[in-house]
Parts: sequence; structure tokens; C-alpha cells
Amino acid sequence: MTDSLTIMTSPLTMDSLQIDNLRQEYDYDSQIVKPGSSYFDLLREALRNFIDSIFGSDTYAENQQLIWSLIAIAIVIAIVTVIMIKRPDLFFSRKSRGDKMEYTVSEDTIYGIDFDTEITLAAENGNYREAIRLTYLKTLRLLSDREIIDWQPFKTPSQYTREFQDEKLRIMTNHFLRVRYGDFDADKDLFATVCSLADGIAGTINENKLNDTP
Repeated sequence: MTDSLTIMTSPLTMDSLQIDNLRQEYDYDSQIVKPGSSYFDLLREALRNFIDSIFGSDTYAENQQLIWSLIAIAIVIAIVTVIMIKRPDLFFSRKSRGDKMEYTVSEDTIYGIDFDTEITLAAENGNYREAIRLTYLKTLRLLSDREIIDWQPFKTPSQYTREFQDEKLRIMTNHFLRVRYGDFDADKDLFATVCSLADGIAGTINENKLNDTP
């Protein structure tokens, strides 16, 4: 009876050395959420485990300040990027020389503007820079309404010339960029040229629409 009992219970017997080995193989502390731990503590611990699993143990502990500095920089860059996309006018505003009006990227919108009235008013006042800008935006509105381009406030003029590969639009865009961003002096003759290009683009669009009509 004694031998039988010994045989039955011996498999359950475990010496202290085996217990120590198992404790070393399994990190109990890493699996326990300590009382009072904040979300930041949990995040930091998860980050430590992740980095140590990739680069080896103690990597996080030895480079903790550098790692969190890089994370902070990445967060700032991400925030600034989102703001630049949503509100580019906060970063790319500029004031022109002399008596020219102040321009910002946010003003270059194709919606909510009575283009014909504003263009006429600008030309009558001799503000050909503004008249050229509005004429260009009016053309973009026409192309957008006809679904020839996909207008977006963050797109550049060059992107529209790729969407609508027309020589007249390319030349018109160059005039717009020189006046809008290059402080090129706009005059009545240049305004007339831009208007002629705009009329030509409108004629091309209408001609293509007639050809597409069954």
C-alpha cells in the first residue's frame, strides 16, 4: 500500500530547482497590471516590451529618452501635416509688394463667388492681378462643373494641367502662377490674353460636349 501510494503521488512532487526554473521562464510581473497603473504606464510598458522583443532586452531602458523624443517629434509632425491639409492658409499666406492686395491660399476657391461681377469690378479698378486670378479660378470652376478636373483646395495648378491636358490651360496656368506667386506686374494686355485663353478653353469644352451628344 505504501509503495502504491508513493507511485501515485511522486509525479506530483516538484523540487525547488524546477520551480525556480519555471519562474525564470515565465515573467509573472509582466503579466500583472499593478494597482494604480495609468494608461500611460500601460502604454510605456507595452512599448518597452515591443522594442525589447525586436532589438533585444534593455534596449528601451538604455534609449528611453531618445525613443520618447522621436515619438513626440512624430506626433508633432503628424499634427502639423493634418493642419496644413485642412488649413493651408495658416502656413502659406503672404503679402505682396507695393499697393497690391494681400493674398492667401484660402482665397483661391471656386465656390461662392460671382465671377463675372468680380472680374468686371477688378478690371474697371485697374486691379488686373485680381482680375487674372478670378478669371483663372472661373475656368477651374467650369472644368470642375463639367467633371473634367477634380477640384480640391489643396491641389496645385500643375495637377489640373495634368488632369486636363490642354495647351491653352497650360499657358493660362503659367500666367496665373507668374502673377499670383511671382509678383509679376499684371497689365491690361496680359489680362486680355488670359481672357482669350479662358474663352478658348470654354469653346473647346462646349465643342467636345456637342460632339459627345448623340
